[in-house]
Amino acid sequence: MNKATGNQILRFVMAALLVGAITVVYFRWLHVNPTTVGFTFLLAILIISAGWGLRCAIFLAFLSTLAYNYFFLPPLLRFTIADPQNWVALFAFLFTAIVASQLSERARREALESNRRRREVERLYGFSQQLLLSENIFELLNAIPRYLVDAFGVTGAAMFLDRKQETYYLDPASQSLFPTEQLKAISGRGEPVLDREHGVCFMPLRMGVRPVGCIGLAGCELSRETLEAIGSLTATAIERANTAEKLTKTEAARESDRLNRLVGEAAEVAQLDSHQLELNFQPHQIREAIDAAMVQTRACLQNHTVQMDIPLDLPAVRMDLARITEVLVHLLDNASKYSSSGTPIQITVRAGAGEIVTSVADRGPGIDDFEQEMIFEKFYRGRNLRASVQGTGMGLAIARAIVELHGGKIGVTSQVGRGSVFHFSLPAT
Repeated sequence: MNKATGNQILRFVMAALLVGAITVVYFRWLHVNPTTVGFTFLLAILIISAGWGLRCAIFLAFLSTLAYNYFFLPPLLRFTIADPQNWVALFAFLFTAIVASQLSERARREALESNRRRREVERLYGFSQQLLLSENIFELLNAIPRYLVDAFGVTGAAMFLDRKQETYYLDPASQSLFPTEQLKAISGRGEPVLDREHGVCFMPLRMGVRPVGCIGLAGCELSRETLEAIGSLTATAIERANTAEKLTKTEAARESDRLNRLVGEAAEVAQLDSHQLELNFQPHQIREAIDAAMVQTRACLQNHTVQMDIPLDLPAVRMDLARITEVLVHLLDNASKYSSSGTPIQITVRAGAGEIVTSVADRGPGIDDFEQEMIFEKFYRGRNLRASVQGTGMGLAIARAIVELHGGKIGVTSQVGRGSVFHFSLPAT
């Protein structure tokens, strides 16, 4: 008998003893009406459900029903009921006990899930901080398996990199768990493998949509969303360390500033994609977000004229004001970077069927049909302007994640040589 089974049996025994104790107290000493006894049993069932789960609570509910019938409903000390009204009371008690147990169990599971997600977010933050400690690529690659164990409490870790064709292990024991050929194969397929039965997880490392390696974790109980965030953060940190080592001191300092932002934005996207970022939804006018974004992008918009077409009688939108402002900042920043100095930028807001649609239009080079399908992917940047326009390729991915968490949609309409119109919708209140 394993420990879990033994604990479950002990809980059933204690639940039975609790029913016996309540029955003895009320039957022998405290002579109260059946209603009081029923409420006492219900209270015990709720407490057991909250602490020990649904199985114990349902067992206690049936046991309490039998005790209630035998000791407190006439005729006493017999499993029969003389008054038909007591049948209604008995079944109402059983039904209420089971429903209350299920609700209590659901609340308990949701609380446990919330705590698990909170702990994983905290661990992700600690892991991202550890990744930023080393600028030396050799030290970083050898330290990443140890960082994974320290941050997430796994028992073993390994990492394979395609470019170097090398595998980095936590310790010799991890070598038998994660053969290089298996890591290499999973990296090539680009799809995770989660063996929950044996607690072993494999997650590809991706830069955008391109796999660059794979990590393996033993004793892993992390969610898929957290594993994807780990893969994204690890790949970004490796790229950052590689870049910093290759550049001169002046160039390295400048590139490190950009990559620090990239790591921060990658962490933000990971949290948004896994729904681990809490949003403060309040009713606001979309004009509030536009005005705040205009203030934040004042420097990059100084060489453009911003034209606005915003009706005064728009309904409010239930949104996180800071996050929607962030969406508009990314769109305005892109419009200013990808259009010539002196060209206007148009902000338009329209009310549709139950939604508010906001558009930012520029007169830049435009985006061809193929790139329109890729432009909202993480790390993707316009192929014709990558060398001349600085950026991380994360802004539109962040904007899409924020809009979708608000229940809206984001898209782009563009013609090569005529400019682009980025638009997003939010449900109106």
